[in-house]
Amino acid sequence: APPNTAKAASHVEAKETGLGAWIRFALAMTRSKGTVTFVHRADRLDHVLAELYGQAGGIVVFPLWPDATAKPAKRVLIRAIKGSAQPMRLAAGLILHESDGRYTAAADAVLRHAHGLEL
Repeated sequence: APPNTAKAASHVEAKETGLGAWIRFALAMTRSKGTVTFVHRADRLDHVLAELYGQAGGIVVFPLWPDATAKPAKRVLIRAIKGSAQPMRLAAGLILHESDGRYTAAADAVLRHAHGLEL
């Protein structure tokens, strides 16, 4: 966990209010056929999908690639439609950085110019 307590609270799942409770609450606050979108760690994707199973469909997994090399994505966006039976799909995702560390034009458009993502 990060040493800063505020950052730790926003980055670490609490045991008493873990991922399942968080996702159940998000779905409870969403209308039927409404969408929920999560940003989560890619290594926990299986847990997020397990919590959504049977409650939401039309799930889109959108990887946030660190660069154009074969490095794995550390974060993913996950969008789901409450009460949908549509199949899941894996999107191409977004490459965040050029080889010199600058943001790619696509990432810069989202981060600095409020352009939307096509999920």
